[in-house]
Amino acid sequence: MQVLAVVAVTFWGLAVVFAFLPTNDPIPVSNRIIVPLDDINPAPRFTPMGDDAITVISVFERKCMECHKSLVDSNTLRSDINHYHETVNMDHGLNGRCVNCHDQKDRNKLVLRNGKTIGFSQSTTLCSNCHGPAYRQWQRGVHGKTLGYWDANQGEPRRLECVECHNPHSPHYDPMAPLPGPNTLRMGEQNPAGIGHDSSESSPLMRAIGSETHGTDIQEDHKE
Repeated sequence: MQVLAVVAVTFWGLAVVFAFLPTNDPIPVSNRIIVPLDDINPAPRFTPMGDDAITVISVFERKCMECHKSLVDSNTLRSDINHYHETVNMDHGLNGRCVNCHDQKDRNKLVLRNGKTIGFSQSTTLCSNCHGPAYRQWQRGVHGKTLGYWDANQGEPRRLECVECHNPHSPHYDPMAPLPGPNTLRMGEQNPAGIGHDSSESSPLMRAIGSETHGTDIQEDHKE
């Protein structure tokens, strides 16, 4: 008990000393790059259609079957799409026929590979017919984006559907420039110029990476 009491008194004494020591060292300030909020907007890229789908034809909003009820065999080939659907840019690999995804008799429905029809609100199920690996990754939270809360006590998470990130007719993303990497006060400036050298201009992280790379090169040379 006496030993514990001595240890406790010692720690309390050190705490008091450190609390009143002068701290004149300047806080390092990093030249951080401020990223515009628009570049990190977490909102969905697209607003998916509901089951009662409406599209714009010649500046007028129309439901699918207003035109297709008498022309159910029309616009089934890629070359025919833009005749009325001016906003559709069909670039979905080999999937160039409308009726591969849209039911030919009821254009307000999507059709699965087994012939079953579903509503537009279930489009992710349709995507899973051909994109199985990506769909399974999406189910596990590896692919796609999840909004909401990690802490279930604060609210429910919401995993975005396929068509909230991808245009279903042209799902590929345009090339994007990456945002700047992390630049923390603890690691200093992330300057890759000093890789492999004990330079004050390189950060501890970069020096560590450089030393590992340099050591690997030495081992490889030794093997030869």
